[in-house]
Parts: sequence; structure tokens; C-alpha cells
Amino acid sequence: MKRPRGFLTSMSPDEILKYKNKLYGKDITRGELQKKDPGLYHKMAEICLLSQIKTIRNVGFCLTFREWYEYGIENGYNERNVTSLIKSEDKDERSWYYRGSNMEYRGDGVGKEKWLKKFPFPKKFRKKNYWNNFENFKREMLGAIRENGGEFPTSRKLKEMGKNSLSLAISKNYGGICNVKEIIGYRSKNEELKTGLENVLRKYSEGGNNV
Repeated sequence: MKRPRGFLTSMSPDEILKYKNKLYGKDITRGELQKKDPGLYHKMAEICLLSQIKTIRNVGFCLTFREWYEYGIENGYNERNVTSLIKSEDKDERSWYYRGSNMEYRGDGVGKEKWLKKFPFPKKFRKKNYWNNFENFKREMLGAIRENGGEFPTSRKLKEMGKNSLSLAISKNYGGICNVKEIIGYRSKNEELKTGLENVLRKYSEGGNNV
């Protein structure tokens, strides 16, 4: 899509979200946006807004086992109590569960199993509203950063680490990756080096260029 040069750069994150919703609606997926408007997609990735867009529209679009499975992982159901899904006030969560309980998965010569049997539900699970407690979130987030060698993990990395519900909490409870970095006071190694260099240059300049 053609836009005036610098059009997206001049907009705030909130304005970009509203612009995206006006053009394509709230239900567009990341894949659809990347195909329809690569420029907007890459701008949203650059300013940490992709976490605000689902990879799958909703549970009604889960027509295959793979789509159903990925929807569950994306929404952190692999770290949820089954009972919490059955009794959830969210109709999409209930629909997801019942779709899995009704549909059958055919394996490689091993007969049929319900989709639910193939989903990695946890043996242990967190209490309801666990992620609403900021201390819980901060502890888990700092642990994930340490586990990732001191670097702030991307959404994809968190999923690879098996921390899907933490990834979901970042976007749903705490405003996205950029906001989380700010509220926990995270600074990357590059940012620390840059600040250190700026301090050295400032001291050098204040000293009248005396070495």
C-alpha cells in the first residue's frame, strides 16, 4: 500500500494501532497483515506491536488439528487447568475445549484419538489470575531473561522456552514487550554500552578535552 514518505514514522504506537484497525479491522491476523501491507507489518514489528495481533483469528477458524493445537499454545492453554477452560466465562475458551473433545485425530496407523488427548496440558498449573499479580509476573520475566543469557526474549523465543502463558501475559496484561521493558527497568547490553560510552564522552568533554 502506498503512503506518503514518513507517514508511519510520524505516528505514535496508539495511532498506528487505530490506523491498522481502521484499514483492516481488529480481527486481521499477522500473516494476513504481512501479505496485505508489508510496510505496516514491519513498522509494527519494529515498535513491538505485533503482540497485539493474533496469529489465528479465533477458535472458529480452527478447522484442522494443527490450527486448533496452535491456537491453544498461543493462548497459553498448555499451562491451564482443564476445569478452568470448561467453566471459563470466555466462550472462545469453552468452544476451543469442546471442539477438541469432539474432533478426532488420526495418527500414523495408531487409530483415532480425540484432539484433547494430543494436547500437552500441564500436570501442575498456576492459580487463576496468577499473571494479574505483578510480583509473579516480574519474577517469571526476570527468570526468563536470565535463562535467555541476559537478553530480553522475543515472543517466539518464549514459546520455544515453553513459556507461552508468560508471552501471553506480556501482551494481554502488561501492554506489550516495549512497555514491559520499561516497567521492569530492563536495558539491553547494547544500551548499557551506549550509555557507558556517552558518559565517558561527556566526562571527557567536561574536562576540557584533557586526557
